[in-house]
Amino acid sequence: MLNERVPRLLTVLAVSAAFNAALTLQNAWPSLWVTIGAGVSVELLVLLVFLAFCLERRAELGRPLAWCLAVTLFLLIAGRYAAVTAHSLFGRPINLYFDLPHLPEVAAMTVGARSASEILGIAAAALAIPVMLLLSIHWGVGAIARCLSDKPLRRATGGIAAAGIVFFFASSLPAFQWAGRGFAFPVSTVYAEQAKFLAEALIGPRDDRLVSPPGPPADPAALNGADVFVIFLESYGEVAYRLPDISGEIRVRAAEAGRHLSAKGWHVVSGLFESPTFGGASWLAHSSFLTGTTVSENRDYELLLSSDRTSFVRDFAEAGYRTVALMPGLKLAWPEGKFYGFDKIYAAADLDYAGPPFGWWEIPDQFSLGRLDEREIRATGRKPLFVVYPTIMSHMPFAPVPPYLADWARAIEPEAYARAPDNSREPLGDWNAARAAYREAMLYNLAMIEGFLAERAPENALVVVLGDHQPPGLVSGAGASRLVPVHVFSRDAARIAGFREAGLKDGFVPSGNALGDFAALHRRFADALK
Repeated sequence: MLNERVPRLLTVLAVSAAFNAALTLQNAWPSLWVTIGAGVSVELLVLLVFLAFCLERRAELGRPLAWCLAVTLFLLIAGRYAAVTAHSLFGRPINLYFDLPHLPEVAAMTVGARSASEILGIAAAALAIPVMLLLSIHWGVGAIARCLSDKPLRRATGGIAAAGIVFFFASSLPAFQWAGRGFAFPVSTVYAEQAKFLAEALIGPRDDRLVSPPGPPADPAALNGADVFVIFLESYGEVAYRLPDISGEIRVRAAEAGRHLSAKGWHVVSGLFESPTFGGASWLAHSSFLTGTTVSENRDYELLLSSDRTSFVRDFAEAGYRTVALMPGLKLAWPEGKFYGFDKIYAAADLDYAGPPFGWWEIPDQFSLGRLDEREIRATGRKPLFVVYPTIMSHMPFAPVPPYLADWARAIEPEAYARAPDNSREPLGDWNAARAAYREAMLYNLAMIEGFLAERAPENALVVVLGDHQPPGLVSGAGASRLVPVHVFSRDAARIAGFREAGLKDGFVPSGNALGDFAALHRRFADALK
């Protein structure tokens, strides 16, 4: 009997160890791969107790119950993987209610950048890996159940697992906090969090901050008809000036651009503000700055769109400005545009780009500014402009980056972009290349902003350049803040003084502490116009 019990014991230990490793895995940053984690999974202990209890009452587990347990374990393992991967690569928890609606668009962009063989390989892996994992889990559950048919082994396993569960719950007490260090966080809490997200989305807002008055509106009259440009640089975060393997060249380039623009009469002040989002969901940052409220979740965004809250767009329109949204990344219908009330929205199709595509979003940012210059800035007899422009070339995966054209007269010539850049392939297959690609994208942004100000921006323009959010965690690393740089440019020293009083400091390179969130930035911008 002892000779039979030893192999059974070893089987229970080996399969349980494999299950525990899957339920406590960690992400191998910066990749989609995983490493072995530390601690014991309380869900595994619950499974062992449940198996021992069921087998104590009947001789065998039964096919339906075995499959139910296998599916449950599969979902827990998938939840663990999704949770640690999202935190590592995107710097935020996964939110199924928020994220799932965007998966088709992300999948379409990914497919568009892949060859047919790569697409087939990805599809095959996406199907085969879950099926193989589920079958392996089912086999493991059956193997443990067969081994626990031995009564002494079953009762010992169930007793030890039950004691572990008691220790887990006791660890919440001050006297037993030491016991908690031996456990991994329960994966079931990931699903509880998803249920909470869903409930909050269905129940509605936590308060009425989105429908309350935002305070005194901006007064563009003080600008005396100066054109205003609000340029959101995609994924432009403070890590561009902090991480050693990214910031060196960027700091040098920004300082150099500041000196060149100063020689052309431009004043610049910069600061750091906290974005309402991290690693993505740029529209939350756009709406937070434009309306003066913190919109950090999609349900708040939807509530905002159904409200009568005003925005800078309406403030400037009421002051006689022509309001323009330059949206080269917009390829589908954008009903949100009705909320803002722009006079003109330039979607991707409206820009008539006939050059080679660059990455997921295709249209070079410099080309978009060239089209704006051609159709709006140089228009005769026009009203003053209020332009909102979210750029796209520095969107993840940050490559390929188009060539920057020093000759802005060629910015709208398709053949000017025919030369393939050195980084002509996206780095999604090489996670370690992401930071290098990000650095190149930021350098392109800086060159474009400098060139626009030096060559195409109107003499009296007020230009606000700000990041929408930090890059995802695969670039920014663990524990990054939500801070993004904000720059204000003007040739009018008196106008810049108002922003300096709001806490922004002279120079292109941002420094100092955070000056508030995007709602505070909205108020500071409005106050600086007075």
